[in-house]
Amino acid sequence: MKTTKKIFAAFIAVMMIALMIPFSASAATTYSASLTGKAGYTVSVYKVASLDVVSGQYTSSITAIQDELNKVEGADNKNVLKACDAAAVSTPVTTKTFSASDVTLDFSTTEPGVYYFKWTGTPAGVDSKIISNSVISLPYYKEGKEGKDSNWVNSYTGTISAKVDDSTPTVSKKIENSDIDDSNTTAAIGSDVTFTLTADKVGSSTEKAKMYKLTDTMSAGLTYKEVKEVKVGTTVVSATDYKVTQNGQTVDIEFTSSYLSNGDSAFYKADKVYVTYVATVNTAALISIAGELKPNTNHVDLHYTNNMDVDSDITGNTVNVYTFTLNVGKVDGNNTTKTLPNATFKLTSKNDAEFVKTLTTGTDGSVTFTGLKAGTYYVEETVAPEGYNINSKKFEITISTQGIVTGDNVKDNKLVVSDFPLSVPQTGGAGTVMFTIGGIALIACAGVLFFVVMRKKKTSK
Repeated sequence: MKTTKKIFAAFIAVMMIALMIPFSASAATTYSASLTGKAGYTVSVYKVASLDVVSGQYTSSITAIQDELNKVEGADNKNVLKACDAAAVSTPVTTKTFSASDVTLDFSTTEPGVYYFKWTGTPAGVDSKIISNSVISLPYYKEGKEGKDSNWVNSYTGTISAKVDDSTPTVSKKIENSDIDDSNTTAAIGSDVTFTLTADKVGSSTEKAKMYKLTDTMSAGLTYKEVKEVKVGTTVVSATDYKVTQNGQTVDIEFTSSYLSNGDSAFYKADKVYVTYVATVNTAALISIAGELKPNTNHVDLHYTNNMDVDSDITGNTVNVYTFTLNVGKVDGNNTTKTLPNATFKLTSKNDAEFVKTLTTGTDGSVTFTGLKAGTYYVEETVAPEGYNINSKKFEITISTQGIVTGDNVKDNKLVVSDFPLSVPQTGGAGTVMFTIGGIALIACAGVLFFVVMRKKKTSK
């Protein structure tokens, strides 16, 4: 009997040891992940849920994560990641900053669960449009294909560098209906110039941008008038989804936070953002002349905040608006060094029937038509100086996009118009004397003729 008890006790001990083997093996199992990152970026690893490998149940202090992981139909990885991004995770299990010589994170643990790989640092000076985090279950359950059993897989190898889009967005502007090119145009003071801003979209429907703003800065010679249209791709954005703020010569066009936070907005379906707006050339505009071009500038920048709250400022290009002058001088036709005041000239445009300007020469005999765009114009004298004939010629002159003036009577970039003194005789002048002498001569001739006739009559008697 004692022998039997000893054998049974030994059997129980062996069975207990045998039963302990799987649990000991389970406790000693190492779960690992080898992930390829991106140089300069930092990733932190957080355990957000525990896994019971026997029951397959997950437990987490974050209800949204636990509920999603334990769904009967299976968890949606996107929803799990969304819950992780929204959670206030605290102490990381490990943190790694990738370098050019080491872009691999080798992570291992003996605690089965769900691990959240979060980007927590970006390289200085890098403009990251989108940064997406990752979530991985270790181990993870792999459904077996036909003829193969499903099983738990203890290690994972993958790439997280693809989750970072750090290509630098671009922003640019062009001038619509320019008479030079997309970056340069000429315009008259008081006229409108239309600009179009074009910028890359940032973020995605799952990794939304926190802020997106275009800033346009104009020189003193331009005055902001209005935003005509904002589009994302081919979709016109409602005026309620962006705001325009003017501060002196600076204008901001910024999408509202509610618009950016909507993953279904057209913003995330587009590649480009377009803003069309109008500015007016004002009297403070810099005036260009031939050989001395002075641009009235207009510059654009893009400011945005990505989904990791990283702010970026992208510098765009500058476009230029030029405006010119036309000088007209009035001189004596017999003495071109003698300038004539009080001559009135009318300037009209060959291509704009509504364009009319009228000026009268001062003591220096000159007028200056200021703030003109390049083009062809007509100059006509409408009032002549006192004592001079009016010059009836209609002068056609052209101002080039470089401010060069050409045409008849143009010298040194200036139109010179000559007038001659009036030739109508004055009262009591030489003209009257001639008439008087002629009259006397006629009377004398008549007297001589009368004398001859009378003498013949006497002789005949």
